[in-house]
Amino acid sequence: DRALFNRLSVFADAFTVEAAVAVAGDTVVGNVLDALGRLVDKSLVQLNVTGRGSSYRLLDTLRSFGRDRLSEAGQLTEAEDRLLEWAMSITDRLERDMRTERQDESLSAAVPYRSNIRTALEIQLARGRPLEALRIVASVPVDTPGERMRLIDQLIPAAGDELETLGRAHLAASNLEFERGAFEAGVAHAGRAGAVFTLLGDRRSVAWSAF
Repeated sequence: DRALFNRLSVFADAFTVEAAVAVAGDTVVGNVLDALGRLVDKSLVQLNVTGRGSSYRLLDTLRSFGRDRLSEAGQLTEAEDRLLEWAMSITDRLERDMRTERQDESLSAAVPYRSNIRTALEIQLARGRPLEALRIVASVPVDTPGERMRLIDQLIPAAGDELETLGRAHLAASNLEFERGAFEAGVAHAGRAGAVFTLLGDRRSVAWSAF
């Protein structure tokens, strides 16, 4: 239970059982559920039950304590690695599902936990992984439109020859600029997205860029 508690401290906010399993290092859901139940009973983890399901969170003081224990044990990087894998799996899903009939479902699954994904974004930046950071910020609503635009503008050069990532980033930037009322900038990003998707032969995304 102590090891799980410490690993859960990598979450900045509420997390699901599935997310807990991802960072726990134990792929048996029942084992993680049982351990979470004991931590809840000890008031080390809070349980929140709503009509949408159950989530868990640590109080800030307990989260800091857990992170300190991870760091002292030399396990913080490993726990963060698992957090990154979880966050990138959500990013993968959104990249796959955006502008499809599954978009709303995938966004609904991601938005309540965007603080944790924002933490993953910060770790990617701190580790010098701008391409992975760009994929996150282009797909997940981790911050305000203005802050997301600042990050996309900063990170777009990292896309290099990764044309799919570049196209998605410009398309996300277009939507964000339109949302902010910056129509000229939105049109410019849409044009760049369309040009990239044309090179890729992705007619569907070209159509979205012109929408």
